[in-house]
Amino acid sequence: MSKQGAIFLAKDIEGGIQASTHIMKITLEANGIVVTPQIEQEISLYFKMRQEEYDKEVFAQGVPEKLQTLLNYTKKSKLLAYCRRITISEEELFLLVHNCSQIGYTHQSKFLEYVPENRRLTESDRAILIKNEPKKFFGKIRSIFKERKNYMVHLFESDKIWHCLYYTYHEMEADNNEWKHGPHLHFVNYLWPEYTKRKVWESFDKREHNINGVHIRLKPIPEYKAEGNQEFRALAHALIAKYKQS
Repeated sequence: MSKQGAIFLAKDIEGGIQASTHIMKITLEANGIVVTPQIEQEISLYFKMRQEEYDKEVFAQGVPEKLQTLLNYTKKSKLLAYCRRITISEEELFLLVHNCSQIGYTHQSKFLEYVPENRRLTESDRAILIKNEPKKFFGKIRSIFKERKNYMVHLFESDKIWHCLYYTYHEMEADNNEWKHGPHLHFVNYLWPEYTKRKVWESFDKREHNINGVHIRLKPIPEYKAEGNQEFRALAHALIAKYKQS
């Protein structure tokens, strides 16, 4: 799984299958294969099968004990002490999102991006800058990445009990991180008397929020994992060989 895929924890499985099928179709066509509807269906069925296998593997892993402990604290002082001790990996967060129903929780999430108005690029900006001033264009792109804010917010609920984990791209980065311990996320729940679930959820609908959750160390997924790419390449080679012979 790519880092971005883990960040968004996408549940649009059908969309993922269609995207994988489309990329494989382009790969085959680039190698001289005429992709008929039957071939496209075979490719789609393969990715659907792999998705089902992957979903079973994820389900079998359940919710990490570390995160179950986090959600089970009923005293804020003990919860804060625990948060200072632990490190949550992105893989563990992924398992919590996908398997929280196993421990009686529902989940909802939102992903919000805020870019300063003076940093936004129009289509004409892109065309002019790329053609005439490429250095200026890429400089502006770097500024956008530096100044934008992307909130990833995950809310877990069980009756009146709720928990919220939230973070930004910048907070996941090892370099130039504002927190002394580096990559991190934030946690807040029903034990904070000054917050309601609604107040926390709606606070992220603007660029600057006023929620003061506890920091938890985060171990991000590496930028590049070769396993999925290797599987895709091996499948592509096998399909090219198969359909060139037929």
